[in-house]
Amino acid sequence: MIAFARTCAVLGVLALVTGLAGRGALAADAAGAEPAVPLQAEDERQLVDRAAALRAEAAQRLQAAERRLTERNAACQRKFLVSSCLEDARRDHVQSKQEARRLEQQANDIERELTRRQRAIDAAERERRAAEKQQDAQRFRAEREAQTRESAARDADRARRHEEGQARAGQEARARQQQDAEKAKRRAEKVEQARQRAEDAQRQRAELDRRIEEKERRKAEKAARQGDPAADAATAK
Repeated sequence: MIAFARTCAVLGVLALVTGLAGRGALAADAAGAEPAVPLQAEDERQLVDRAAALRAEAAQRLQAAERRLTERNAACQRKFLVSSCLEDARRDHVQSKQEARRLEQQANDIERELTRRQRAIDAAERERRAAEKQQDAQRFRAEREAQTRESAARDADRARRHEEGQARAGQEARARQQQDAEKAKRRAEKVEQARQRAEDAQRQRAELDRRIEEKERRKAEKAARQGDPAADAATAK
């Protein structure tokens, strides 16, 4: 299939050159309308050699035509009808030059077609590279955007965990503060209870001491009354 395409490409160039020979710019415009088929190096070399051969043949024909014209002009000078002879030589010279120009034009067409095809191939390659570059740029942007989203998600997750940690630490601190306050309250209550018990004990001791003193006083008074009648009388009064 590839060999067939190569053959068609070479035959297409040759057919194009043959069909467009002698039409100059029109040939170039018509050739530019055809799609460029890449040629193998061997096929392109054959076409380049063909163009060189055509150009060499055209140059040889021009030289031969000039040489024949010079020879015939000299021969015509020895003839009776010089003018007619010279005219025939000129017409033959013009025809030979036209044939040489036709060959040269075929060479020009081949070279022009090869140049056109190469330019088209280069343009296609540039377009392909530009498309690849654009795809690479789009892929790079997509990757960067994905990386940015992932980084933002990681940052958001870290911020969320930090906030959760801060909130948890705050809750733990408040819980510790509440526990400490409750402990301090219980300690204060115990201290107050101990103080109250101490005061109660002190009051009880004071009351007991008072009662003992009162009992001793009464006992002393009783003893005094029993030993002194006057004291008893005074006490009775």
